[in-house]
Amino acid sequence: MPMIDLYAPQDALPEADLAALAGRIADMVNAEEGYAGSRFAANVTWTYIHEVPAGRLIVGAEPARKAVWRLEVTSPAGSLDAAAKARLGREVAHLVLEATGEGCDSARASRVWCLFHDVVEGEWFAGARAVSVGLVRDAVARERNAAVA
Repeated sequence: MPMIDLYAPQDALPEADLAALAGRIADMVNAEEGYAGSRFAANVTWTYIHEVPAGRLIVGAEPARKAVWRLEVTSPAGSLDAAAKARLGREVAHLVLEATGEGCDSARASRVWCLFHDVVEGEWFAGARAVSVGLVRDAVARERNAAVA
């Protein structure tokens, strides 16, 4: 149940392609959290797309010369382990570069950054209720059990 912020160069992709990329990333994160196929998890996964106008990203002391992307994934602590974060970092770079039509090599992949933020229990509220990994896992389990019944 992540909250995702995707920072993309303005006009790097047509709007529909950017939305599709965001959806694929959200699905990928939910799968790594163990919630693949869950409507509940999908409905509480929000992705904010931030398009950065040319000249509004400074690298060193100059405007960026090449497209730079940043993905921030915020989730309840314990949702993603270190191995999942490493997989996501690699896979997101591939997805972004595939979507833009660039080949994925280490130089291009270095322009796609992924940052992970773990929110400790008691510091994430939704609907005036504290969110925890256990709460989300229980909701997804109820959803899956209802689908089987």
